[in-house]
Amino acid sequence: MRALFLLGAGLVALMLAAGCARAPALAGTLEAAYGNVMRSPLCSQNVPADWVTSWPVPTGKPSEYTVLLYGLDETAQDASGVPRIRVLEPRGSATFTLDGRVSACDSHPVDPKPLEGERYGPAAMDMEEDEFDDASRQLLSLTESAGEAYARHAPLDRRRLAAFWSQFSLLAEPPLLGDYYKADPGFWEWVRKENGQSLSPSQ
Repeated sequence: MRALFLLGAGLVALMLAAGCARAPALAGTLEAAYGNVMRSPLCSQNVPADWVTSWPVPTGKPSEYTVLLYGLDETAQDASGVPRIRVLEPRGSATFTLDGRVSACDSHPVDPKPLEGERYGPAAMDMEEDEFDDASRQLLSLTESAGEAYARHAPLDRRRLAAFWSQFSLLAEPPLLGDYYKADPGFWEWVRKENGQSLSPSQ
């Protein structure tokens, strides 16, 4: 997987959004709605074409989610000269619903600063493409379950919520964990209350 990311993380994001090598996502699911965010007219008009999305975060409203929007620095190298993919600080967000409607999408692409660390953690970077693809689908399904329970103020099966947290911890971009928390603190505090583990304000 590392070799694929080094070819261009923007290309990987585009492949995942387009559903390459996947069966089509079912309409009305988070997977389908998330895959269409950057192709929506609103985001196409307001967001640089080479930016990518974070994983979705529930907003607490029924069937509504938000994503962070950010660019990538693909020119960075480590001390030994090996290419790295670094995340630029998020300068935008989009809000969408499971029916595919994007209600807000904005960006402020002026001098975003690179953040420390690579886009994905070592375990995600070591995955093969099909493994990452399967893991991303699992995360989106689990996020949808968690988001709908959160919106209803209802508990979620603890095993499924624990699986969400595990999958999110595996795939979430380490440099963006604090931004994920800020996207909806109430959601992450609900996860902590129900699961015992979650993001925190000090991430």
